[in-house]
Amino acid sequence: MPFSAKQYSLLDWPSFIWRARIRATPGVAIYGRDLYLNGQADMLIKLMGVFKVGHAHGREINQGSLVRYLAEMVWYPTEALSPYITWEAIDDDMARANISYGDINASGTFYFQKTGEPVRFVAQRFKEDRGTCTLEEWEVRMGTYKRFQDMLIPSQGEVSWNLRTGPFHWFRFEVKEAQFD
Repeated sequence: MPFSAKQYSLLDWPSFIWRARIRATPGVAIYGRDLYLNGQADMLIKLMGVFKVGHAHGREINQGSLVRYLAEMVWYPTEALSPYITWEAIDDDMARANISYGDINASGTFYFQKTGEPVRFVAQRFKEDRGTCTLEEWEVRMGTYKRFQDMLIPSQGEVSWNLRTGPFHWFRFEVKEAQFD
């Protein structure tokens, strides 16, 4: 479904707010808000901005949001030097990033192309389905790098869940604008 979204992220500590408007069908919109602040996550989905159709929070959602923050570091690469992120080299084109914030720890593996840009991120992340959370493999593939305010960041990509039943391609994105303060 076509959508537009805006996200604001802070770099002093892991936090973001993402707001999206999804066009489900002509005349029908779904609004989503994904918030991670002070170590607490809260996801909310409303049909037509009024009827709540999804709401998730709790320890597993906190872990999932911290994994998301770690993966999205590609859009604010200076965050890789943050004191709450540690790195382990795996080989010449792979490194594991570990993040610890509050009482939640998360990690994921970044895959790099020969020129140094990340092209893939894989982690174990909690997936919520009808009130039940399961730990699943979550993957972000990044492509086409563009410069925004002298920062080279991925401008296209895809997010997938690699489930036991097969891959679930959940989200395709294109970054059209990025601002850094």
